[in-house]
Order: sequence, then structure tokens, then C-alpha cells
Amino acid sequence: MANKFYYFGFGSNMLARRIHIQNPTARRIGAGKLENYRLDFHGVGSNSWLGAPATIVPTPGGQVFGAIWEIDMCNLKDLDEREFLLASIYPSVCPFTR
Repeated sequence: MANKFYYFGFGSNMLARRIHIQNPTARRIGAGKLENYRLDFHGVGSNSWLGAPATIVPTPGGQVFGAIWEIDMCNLKDLDEREFLLASIYPSVCPFTR
């Protein structure tokens, strides 16, 4: 099993300061593009930053630009919990281009 994985970050997870809060091993690889998805916002806005959480939605022909990170497997559980992968909101594997 590999000891690192690639993560496509969008929204606030494009910022090193933000991604390093729970993923200190993250290393930015570069910019990336996720095909056939679009950026959207869901839920109720936060009282602390007055905005709704960003999400991605499958959309034929859509594109989402973001940052590609290489992260150690030891941070995978933290990332999954933070990004709600355990609730199956996001697909855990999506093809992206760099």
C-alpha cells in the first residue's frame, strides 16, 4: 500500500494555511482541473465566516479548478472526517488533470 495519496482541493482547501490545519504533511503538487463537476454551495452559512460550505456536484461538461496535494496516508482519516467522505458526500476517487 502506498504511503501517500493525491487530494484535489478546491475552495479553502487550495490554501496551504487551511489544508495544513489537519493535514500537516500536505505538499502542493500544482494546479488541477476536475472534469464533469461544478462548484456549488450548500447548507446554511456559518456564523463565524458568514458563508455556506463549498461542494462539488457532478455536471456533464463542467469544470472545477483547484490544487493538487500529496498527503501522507496517516492524515487520510482526518481529511475524510473533515470533508465528510465517511458520509459518502464526496467520491473518494475522481480522475483529475494537472
